Amino acid sequence: MSKKEKLRRKIIESDSEISFEDLITFLCQNGFQMRQRGSHCIFTLNDIPDQLNIQSTAQGKVKRYQIKQVRDFFQRNRL
Repeated sequence: MSKKEKLRRKIIESDSEISFEDLITFLCQNGFQMRQRGSHCIFTLNDIPDQLNIQSTAQGKVKRYQIKQVRDFFQRNRL
């Protein structure tokens, strides 16, 4: 199994904590464009109107509700 696939499984299928850097890597590998406004990283994908707004915690992790938003985005758009 490739690193990319392991990362995908960790984010989409697991309830483990996800690092901010891992999530950025995952989204960029899947074609998302990132722009930053202060502490917020906003991710968009091609012509899909939805956006993902991700922030890092002080520990460098991603908040659980943001991981859920990423999962819902992938499910909604069948990615």
